[in-house]
Amino acid sequence: MADANLAVAANPKYDGAYHFRGGLYAAKKDNGAAIADYTKAIEINPKAIYSYLSRALIYLAGKDYDRAIADCSKTIELNPQYDVGYAVRGSVRRLTREYALAIADYSKAIDINPKGISRYDSRASLYVATGAHDLALADYKKVLEFPAVTARDRQEQEIARKAIERSNALPGVPQVTTPQVPTK
Repeated sequence: MADANLAVAANPKYDGAYHFRGGLYAAKKDNGAAIADYTKAIEINPKAIYSYLSRALIYLAGKDYDRAIADCSKTIELNPQYDVGYAVRGSVRRLTREYALAIADYSKAIDINPKGISRYDSRASLYVATGAHDLALADYKKVLEFPAVTARDRQEQEIARKAIERSNALPGVPQVTTPQVPTK
């Protein structure tokens, strides 16, 4: 933290110094200080897309969903091809039960970057919540096509496998085969 404070003192008009220190505050769960530094970075550079997104994540953690959505929307305004802005906004909208908007955000994130395994899993769960089971199964099958690189990937694939197994146990539902999962 001392180095971050020195960086801010040495160049108080550099947004990156505030963004970096904001990240340190966030890691320490000092959300108020993190928000203040991300806000200062944005004041210095109104196009500081990562500061908007980082602040959105702090707002999300604090359940300030309106501000989180506003900051995610700003990242999208600044860079419409920034898939993470859509994915995070989809997560917020999921929590606010704006399922159709969340599905649209996850779909846009997938269109931009189709390699985001968690986006398919998140969208699939929303399809289940809205009764679109065929679409959910398609997304769960897609999850199983990805190599499981991280523990979270393996967890999401296990959820997908179980969802497919449950659907296969329902009468009148066509059987879905579970593809082999690539190991690398």
